[in-house]
Order: sequence, then structure tokens, then C-alpha cells
Amino acid sequence: MGFFVCGMMDRFGYEKNPQLTIPMMDSNQTVEEFIIEHFITFEELSRELGYNVTSASIKSWLRGKYRPPEEFEEVCKTNKEKLIQYSDWKLREGVFENYTKRKPQGFWKIKKTHRYALDWLCQKENWDFPYGLYELKNEIMDKHNINGLSNYYSRSPVRMVTSILPEYDWKIWKFQMTPMAHWKSDEHKKEYLRSFEKLKGIKTPEDWYKIKLLEFYEFLNSTS
Repeated sequence: MGFFVCGMMDRFGYEKNPQLTIPMMDSNQTVEEFIIEHFITFEELSRELGYNVTSASIKSWLRGKYRPPEEFEEVCKTNKEKLIQYSDWKLREGVFENYTKRKPQGFWKIKKTHRYALDWLCQKENWDFPYGLYELKNEIMDKHNINGLSNYYSRSPVRMVTSILPEYDWKIWKFQMTPMAHWKSDEHKKEYLRSFEKLKGIKTPEDWYKIKLLEFYEFLNSTS
């Protein structure tokens, strides 16, 4: 029975070592919780902090399985802003550039990466952000390997762009492919004609006589 006194003895009667402390980023968050929140891997943490050790070693340090170097916790705290900046770069650009086939698990669950993806896509295609996205097609999303994102929006470029960037005044007819049944709505037709009138300076019914059919086609395909 003496083997189990206070839980400090193992089954052979030897005293156990006390539990190692868990490295903290601040008083409310462990270092491991911090890197999970910021989508940083154990290997990336090791590299960014300047430790030449494996990700398994970092993992053991963070979980109190093995004692880290004495200064480890302080190094993590001192480099907090550096790690945040690295995380921001990774989410905005690094993943898109370095994971060309499949994005890391859980990446698209971070909602801000959806907006970052569209910004990055405009840069790659030399489009003006955001209205250059009127040119977006499924083929372009496939080309840049953001299929995982498009699947969130039922492979609809219109739904994806307008859902991620709802604060902009989108003209649905300017996208490469309008949603099914879009033009069956009288309100959508009126919206299109009101925008056309404004662009052409149409003030009276007689002004419509001056409009050529080609102008409707050009308006539909413009991004302005």
C-alpha cells in the first residue's frame, strides 16, 4: 500500500520526479496554445527561435515531458511579436507559395485565409483588387490550387467573392458566369439597366435610341 502514498511513488516504491512546468507565453496561454492559435508548427517554432532541434524535441518541451533549456520560456516571450509576424506572412502568402498541391489540414477553417487567398490571387494574376476578381473562373482557382477554398462555396466564383468581400458593390453580371436563373429576376434586369443608364448618361427615353447593341455587350464585359 505504501507504493501509492500521495501519488509520488511509482509501483516499485521509487519516488517520482516532480511534473515539469509547461512553458507559458503569458499568464493565460501556454506556448503550445499560442502556436496552435497562430498556425505555427513545432518545426517552425524551433527554426524561428533559433533552436537546432527536431520538432519532436520542441513538442516534448512544450508538454512538460522533457526539460527545455533554462531560457526557453523567456526566448518564446521575447520573440512573441516575431512569431506573430511570421504567422501573418504564412497565412497571407507562405502557405499559398509553399503548399502548391494541398493546403495544411485546418488551413481553410481559419476564415481570414479566405480573404487572403483572394488578395494573393489578384497579385498572381496581376488583377486590380478587388474588382479584378470579376475575371475569376474555376479554371483559375484550379490553376493556383485553391480548390479547397472554392469547395467551401460550392465551386461558385460569384458566391465565393461576394461572400468573402461583402462590403464591395458587386455587379453580378460582370462576373464570367452569372448564377443560374439570375436573369429571370426582373429586379436584376432593372439593376443592370440602372447602372447602364448611369454610365451612358441616359436621362430620357429618347436617349435609348442612340444606344447600340455592342454597347450592352461591352458593358457586360467591363470591370469598371
